[in-house]
Amino acid sequence: MESGSNKHSARLDDEMAEESQSAESRGEDQPAGMFSSGVPRSGTSLSPAELEARSMLGQWLAPGHFAARREALVEAAIAADAPPEVIEAVRQLPAGHEFGNVGDAWQALAGREETPPH
Repeated sequence: MESGSNKHSARLDDEMAEESQSAESRGEDQPAGMFSSGVPRSGTSLSPAELEARSMLGQWLAPGHFAARREALVEAAIAADAPPEVIEAVRQLPAGHEFGNVGDAWQALAGREETPPH
């Protein structure tokens, strides 16, 4: 029996490793870049890193936490025992703004939203 992943083929494992190395070289693995690269991207679809960050935000901020301001969302993330990077990201939301849903919070953090293709 071969050692290694039993979830993927060796080819897929190699492709995933190359993709991961490519993301690291672009800086996509940096914690600050997890929620915002600081550089606006063009296009309609989110990158895999952006999709993961948006999903992670949604895991810890449930629909019942909205509509809320930053302070209430920080408290909700802490109460939910969210990972430190999520709590820190929520702390970076603009003060004095009420967020209607996780998409509003994501847009404030990432500076853009996914636009479905037409």
